[in-house]
Amino acid sequence: MALHRLTMALHRLTMALHRLTMALHRLTMALHRLTKMLPLVLKSMVLKIDVVYVDFLINYV
Repeated sequence: MALHRLTMALHRLTMALHRLTMALHRLTMALHRLTKMLPLVLKSMVLKIDVVYVDFLINYV
């Protein structure tokens, strides 16, 4: 019976590690997608700022 309990404990540990690995993988994937999107987001933000700035120049200068 001791062997069985040991096996079960190892199994639970393996499952926990697997879940942790999966969570880390999902986190990594999310971060990867974020870093891929970041340049686009920054570009669109800069474009918005440019538009606002040009608008400001046209109207107030």
